[in-house]
Amino acid sequence: MEKMALKKLTHSDLTFFKCYFSNQKEKPSKQKALNLNSDVFVDELYPELRKTTANTKLPVSLYIYGPGLKDAHVLQRKIVKSKGSKNWRLNGELIYSQETDPQRYDSLQPGDIALIGLDGDTIPSVVCIDFVAASLEVDKKLHHEFSSILTSGMQKIESDQLKEIVTRLDLPAPHPVYRFLLDEDLIAAVEGDAEAVLRVYKHSGNVMSSEELATSRQKAAYIGSMGEELVSQYFQQLINQGKLLDSEWVSRENAVAPYDFKITAADSAVSLLDVKSTSNKFETIFHISRAELITMANELEDYALYRVYDLTEYDAKLRIVSDMRQFAKELLEKLALLPDGISVDSISCSPGLFDFSDPIELHTEGDE
Repeated sequence: MEKMALKKLTHSDLTFFKCYFSNQKEKPSKQKALNLNSDVFVDELYPELRKTTANTKLPVSLYIYGPGLKDAHVLQRKIVKSKGSKNWRLNGELIYSQETDPQRYDSLQPGDIALIGLDGDTIPSVVCIDFVAASLEVDKKLHHEFSSILTSGMQKIESDQLKEIVTRLDLPAPHPVYRFLLDEDLIAAVEGDAEAVLRVYKHSGNVMSSEELATSRQKAAYIGSMGEELVSQYFQQLINQGKLLDSEWVSRENAVAPYDFKITAADSAVSLLDVKSTSNKFETIFHISRAELITMANELEDYALYRVYDLTEYDAKLRIVSDMRQFAKELLEKLALLPDGISVDSISCSPGLFDFSDPIELHTEGDE
């Protein structure tokens, strides 16, 4: 998930559920909503919401997981900022247990924990919540870990922190907490990585929405565009230093071009190159299309591969394979041995197969 937070559930929060709301005894609450503390939800996750007025309503798709190993319960709800309230609330109708699982939410009690994931750049559009119940054996270890790091009613949690906890606890594969760590694999899956597809399938339960896949495609496109933008700025620096004569960002004008840039070196030598970008570590698998392989194998011009990794909004690292022609020729010869009627449209590659240059630091213009 893009943005995540932990929340310790209160008596008022649990009135979100019909079973809890109807069974209140002392000090009954009429809230029927889950509080989203403004110091986290707005100040840390969605600062653009500071500009909104009272009575703002944000429609969201809500995916509820847990408690325990329970799979997605999909609903449409709203996030609301009511007049006179300092906090936002995940609001709407009371949540009933499904007919097929009428006691699903009965185990939830104050002090249990909600792992909240939100997708959407400036405003949330998708909310995923895994309810972690201390009373359930399958949730106990995770509840203990979350409780040990929660220092307030609600706080932000980073993906790396969550991944470390989940890996260390060695939770069973069906546990819904894994859904909150699928961003990298979802992006790889929509790019055609077969192993990533299987990992997503293993941890996604019975529900994988078209919204999640569409969001992953958008993220993949954004990462690719950001990487190319940083490389374009890098080339402009080289032109200013007299190390390059010219660079042409081909794929910006023609999205189906089998390379991203055409550059002219100081000695007038022309070469093509493709940029493979990731926000993850250098070792992350990348993909080469058959069209790119065929173009690489062309003997007329060098074809380089630019690997952009550790990509953020402000910087990244770059390593280069200066000429991919021999690799492409040898691989195409092997692919030609496949039976008639069978072809491979793309391949997945480990960076360890190639002789990359030392890292080059890239920075967005004005960030140095």
